[in-house]
Amino acid sequence: MSTRVVQHRFGGPEVLEVVDEAPPAPAALAADEVLVRTAFAGGNPIDVMTRTGGGMAAAGAVSLPFTPGWDLAGTVEAVGDQVSDLRAGDRVFGMARFPREGATYAQHVVVPAADLVVTPEVLSDEAAAALPMGAMTAWQAFADTTQVGPGQRVLITGAGGGVGHLAVQIADHLGATVVAVASAAKHAWLRDLGADETVDYTDPAALAALADAPVDVALNWPPARLRLPWPPYDRAGC
Repeated sequence: MSTRVVQHRFGGPEVLEVVDEAPPAPAALAADEVLVRTAFAGGNPIDVMTRTGGGMAAAGAVSLPFTPGWDLAGTVEAVGDQVSDLRAGDRVFGMARFPREGATYAQHVVVPAADLVVTPEVLSDEAAAALPMGAMTAWQAFADTTQVGPGQRVLITGAGGGVGHLAVQIADHLGATVVAVASAAKHAWLRDLGADETVDYTDPAALAALADAPVDVALNWPPARLRLPWPPYDRAGC
């Protein structure tokens, strides 16, 4: 048997039901699909929004009944006929079918092979499951919406949060000078992650000083969380 979470109505955590059923049959996989035995499923704010009727439910991408979740990490149990880069026994992680139903709150999940990558040995399954949506949000901000690179100054608000701390590492990896806005208690940690400068968001003088040091790209995350002095940057990337 296999276990998954299902919801038949919108609301709080109480709407989630655990059901037991037969696992998906490998023979039923489409040619480009992979059957994953889930080790961990990641939870994101969009999961909560969708569970309550907002998020992807409000957008029409998900309808009742459904199994929540998009991020996962686990082990491949079977692959479709056209899948050549993954095989049974591989540790994998990814974000399944977003924005459509990913159904990762389950012991077994059928995922398009294109939504998965092999998990590096340096990552535990637990850490890998927490990575996809947050990391892709930050990566798309700096590689798609803008093109961050050496010589640029990048301002990241909410730098101590899920997306923010990943954004710090990605901007540093891309060669930028990283200015991280977060609580003072997280400054040492953020400097270890690659922040070149740290700013305490509870310090009005420190925030005001941002106006004297323009940046090339600003990632204000969560959106509109912090009202920054104008203009702290030359152009807003995100």
